[in-house]
Amino acid sequence: MLSQYILVEMLIHINEGVACGHKIMGEWRFLGVRAQTDDDLWQANLWVCLAHFSAALFVIIDQSDVSVPVTTSYVAWKEINDQGHHGESCRQGNCYLAVEHAVLSALPDISLAWLLTASHVLSLTWQFIVLFEGPVQLYYHIQRKLGRNPLRWIEYALSAPLMIVVIAAILGQADVCTLALLGICTSALMAFGYLTEVHYRMRPISVPHVCGWIMFSLVWGVITFAFILGLERATTPPPPSVLAVIYPTYFIMLTFFSSFGVVQAVHLNTDMSSGKNVLIKDKGEHDPLKYNAVEMWYLILSLSSKIALSVILYFLVRTRHRLLNVEFRSV
Repeated sequence: MLSQYILVEMLIHINEGVACGHKIMGEWRFLGVRAQTDDDLWQANLWVCLAHFSAALFVIIDQSDVSVPVTTSYVAWKEINDQGHHGESCRQGNCYLAVEHAVLSALPDISLAWLLTASHVLSLTWQFIVLFEGPVQLYYHIQRKLGRNPLRWIEYALSAPLMIVVIAAILGQADVCTLALLGICTSALMAFGYLTEVHYRMRPISVPHVCGWIMFSLVWGVITFAFILGLERATTPPPPSVLAVIYPTYFIMLTFFSSFGVVQAVHLNTDMSSGKNVLIKDKGEHDPLKYNAVEMWYLILSLSSKIALSVILYFLVRTRHRLLNVEFRSV
């Protein structure tokens, strides 16, 4: 039943895309120009591309980086006797198996600056491509006519995990397996965001949207736990200059990441149809002006969050350089 449902949904979306694509191509064939609403987003995409490129270029030229060492723990089985000895003494047959937790620290450091640069490059890539007429730009307009933008969610699924790794590392998460799972869960979170747009007709309560908020809470719950644990269990509290960086990192990034969900919640509960009859929405037709406002908010949030994280990383590097004996080292 599930496979049949997915197949039916795919056919519906393909038919909607083809029908809407013919309509848009017909409009372009007779008008020969873009609609004014498209010109507004074209300029927005252009300026956002320039901003992402400038930010990425600044990080590269600045050549300042925070390389964070990562570790992971595993279960190590050992044979020991009552005196805690192992090895030669265990040949007497008086030993038993014991479980110990070992730490694997021989792992390469994570470069936060290059992760952040990659997130900027991923953001500007699709926005740069849709600036020029071609199949990608046509696909972009078709999907926006249907009230969704798969290109944005694909980019989010790739760039947001990089950002969450940078945020978690700054806030004290050093386990490489946990960082990898946080990235994977963040990609899943973006998938729920896309499914929410695809199933927009399910408003005001969308199952993918609710699942997205649950995934968001789990990801930030892990980050918050590591952040608080690092502050409370530290033998030496971090210097005030470091706290002045990591506290804003937590609250600013939490605000930005949650804002994407708020924008989508408003989108779900707003009539985006192109006419007074809300049933038009069920046919996949959206008012371009209304959906452009949603798209504009996503552009602003994506750019602002990446710029803010770049600025935070810049000040973190400068703060670390001012402190003589404060570095990110595994103990």
